[in-house]
Amino acid sequence: PPLRVAVEYRGKPTPASVHEKNNELINVLSGSGTLIVGGTLKDEKRRDAANLTGTGIDGGRSYELLKGSYMFIPAGMPHYFASIGNDGLVITTIYIPAAP
Repeated sequence: PPLRVAVEYRGKPTPASVHEKNNELINVLSGSGTLIVGGTLKDEKRRDAANLTGTGIDGGRSYELLKGSYMFIPAGMPHYFASIGNDGLVITTIYIPAAP
C-alpha cells in the first residue's frame, strides 16, 4: 500500500474506463494491442465509487503497444484496449494514488 500491482491477460478488447483516484502505469510483457487514451467516454456509467465505464471513447489518441512498451495514464483520463493482437496481451499494471 498505497500501490496496487496486477498482472493481467487480455484476450479481447476491454471496456472503456476512467479511474478517478488512481494513475495507471502499464508495462507490456508480451503480445500487442491498441490502446486509446483521452477523449470522452461514450454512454458513461459509474462502476463503483472511484471508477467509470463506457461503451467506447469519442476522440482520444491511438497507441500501438508491443512487448517492452510502457504507458502512463493519469487519473481521470479515459482509456481502453480497442484491439488485441493474435497472441493476446500480458501486462503489469501499477495503480498509483493521484495527488489530492
